[in-house]
Amino acid sequence: DGIFADCDDKKCEKHCTASVINTDFLAVRVSALTDFSKFKIWNADIQATHALKNITAAGRDRFLQGTRMHPACRVRGRSDLPVLHSHSLYRQCPLRKGEPRKRDG
Repeated sequence: DGIFADCDDKKCEKHCTASVINTDFLAVRVSALTDFSKFKIWNADIQATHALKNITAAGRDRFLQGTRMHPACRVRGRSDLPVLHSHSLYRQCPLRKGEPRKRDG
C-alpha cells in the first residue's frame, strides 16, 4: 500500500517498522491513509512514520534501496539511479524569463 524511502537507510525492504519515512519521496494508496491530524509532531517525517505505521506493521510497504540519505534525510540515488533533490532547481531550468510566475509555492 506504500512505497517509501527510509531517512536512516536501514536497508530494510519490507515490513520496515523501525524506518523513518521520508515525506519528500513516497507513494501511498489513498485507501490505506490514516488521519494525519491525530499525530501532532513537529517533524513531517516522524509524523508520517506514525501515521503510516498501519502499512509498515502489516508488511504492505516497500522501501527503496540505495537512496544515500546521509547526512540529511534527502533521497540522492546511486550513480546508476540518479535522483535529484533541489530546492533551487528552478534556477537551473531552461525557462523563459519570468516563468513560472510564482516559483516558490
